[in-house]
Amino acid sequence: MLELAEGIDESNAWVYLEGEEHDEEEGEEHSEEEGEEHGHGGTDPHIWLDPKGAAIYVNRIAARVAAELPERAAEIESARDAGLAEIAALDEELRVGFAAVEASSRKIVTFHDAFGYFARAYEIEIVGVAVEAPGQEPSAKEIAALIDAIKAAGVTSVFSEAQFPSKVLDQVAAETGATVLENLYSDALGDAPANSYLGAMRANASAILASFK
Repeated sequence: MLELAEGIDESNAWVYLEGEEHDEEEGEEHSEEEGEEHGHGGTDPHIWLDPKGAAIYVNRIAARVAAELPERAAEIESARDAGLAEIAALDEELRVGFAAVEASSRKIVTFHDAFGYFARAYEIEIVGVAVEAPGQEPSAKEIAALIDAIKAAGVTSVFSEAQFPSKVLDQVAAETGATVLENLYSDALGDAPANSYLGAMRANASAILASFK
């Protein structure tokens, strides 16, 4: 879908904030409880970490670009359909991969509260998070509660995130014997193969699946 915007004259460029209304419209099916508990101003914006949420965005972006460039509507529709097919294939691939792991073993701890949609899509239990939102520091009581939760759940790995180094995770790992594993991608892309949405999602899934073994 990125190529849809490449032909737009910069003098007429616009920015479309796709996450602003996802709870009111197509995103309603994603739990409101997750949003209310999240540290991002009351709403969890990471709907794209569920491929079905990403598909919502692709449809919205295509509709907006088509409205701006009606003469390219057929091209945009074709790109949209190709993108949706790739996302559906990704979703099925990840669903099969996680379904092969016993449900009781699908438990993770992440840096911050960004993977609720991903976890629900693939029936993963989030045992805890190091911080509610980037920039916030947990209290000693919160860290102790997370350590207790990790020990009780038998989690052996905790995940950092690519753009958020965390001393809290190091402390938690030291006190639980867990290992801090490679960065997950929630709000940013990385080096190849994680330099695209599909690549980052596959990198996340690969890292999480490896932690269950």
